[in-house]
Amino acid sequence: MFKELLEDFFYIFNFKKKVPHLIQSRNIWHGLLVYQAVNLLLSLAAIKYAGSKWEEVILALLQGLNFTVTPEITESIFSVIPLTALLINLAFGPLCFLLMVAVFNLTAELFGGTNGLSGLGAILGYGHSPYLFAAIGLILTRNSALYVTGILLLLIFLWSLGLKIAGLKQVYGFSWGLAVLVYLMPAICFLVALTLFLLLAIVFLIPLVMQSINVSSFLTHYFMH
Repeated sequence: MFKELLEDFFYIFNFKKKVPHLIQSRNIWHGLLVYQAVNLLLSLAAIKYAGSKWEEVILALLQGLNFTVTPEITESIFSVIPLTALLINLAFGPLCFLLMVAVFNLTAELFGGTNGLSGLGAILGYGHSPYLFAAIGLILTRNSALYVTGILLLLIFLWSLGLKIAGLKQVYGFSWGLAVLVYLMPAICFLVALTLFLLLAIVFLIPLVMQSINVSSFLTHYFMH
């Protein structure tokens, strides 16, 4: 099993040949396994990368809450951070992955795609594999300038994005343009909904708040005199 997963991992370097293989012989649960493993390593690498920055933030928070911070308390807190990251990944990782697959599959079906749920799950999971290099990069570039790490993460994000769109294209037989549209559509819908909500808040909620403030000011002034 591990050997097969390792061989499949190298599809990120030759996805034109490997994508049909993944679609036919791998399913959503293989994708979930890869997704979980990559996310766990990435979260631990991010904690390692942050290093002393995490310590400064947590210590400042504890001191701001008037907690007495001793070396024993500090050591206990930082010893459980990796375990906390593991538990969060195990608890919410599968939910996020399955929700992501469901949303993309629904979007693809709205555009005419059919029977691609399992293959899509495999592709989205394996398409997350480049973030392994992000985990390695966070450790190796820990003492580098921030923009170096930022550029590395941006390149890996684009690499993973390209793999997922290429896989989605083959799973449903879409054109490149349609595959890009299907992949971006959930984000577009979210941004549109957020924009509409903000506009409604500006048009309706803010005047109500201002009116309530004016009423409160009037009553305060009235009773004081």
